Amino acid sequence: MGDEHPDTGSEPETRLTGAQAVGRALDVLDAIAERPMLLAELATRVGLSSTTCYRLANALVARGLLSAAGRRGYSLGNRIAELGVALREQREKSGQD
Repeated sequence: MGDEHPDTGSEPETRLTGAQAVGRALDVLDAIAERPMLLAELATRVGLSSTTCYRLANALVARGLLSAAGRRGYSLGNRIAELGVALREQREKSGQD
């Protein structure tokens, strides 16, 4: 087994902690907020391997935060707009701007 992680078979240094994964997923969202892009460009932009970026992007797609459009790459998903509406409603109820 060597240096491999016993549960996943992957090397320990390639595994993300929960906080690291959240931070990197937010980096992916911030990058895509600038403009849609393909995986290779996205991975370079956020400083991740293509494999790690692919996993994070697909997790965000599954939650509706990103949309995968084949050759056009990733773009923001509909869930982002839903969260914006929820934010506006919460602020209106609390009297915030």
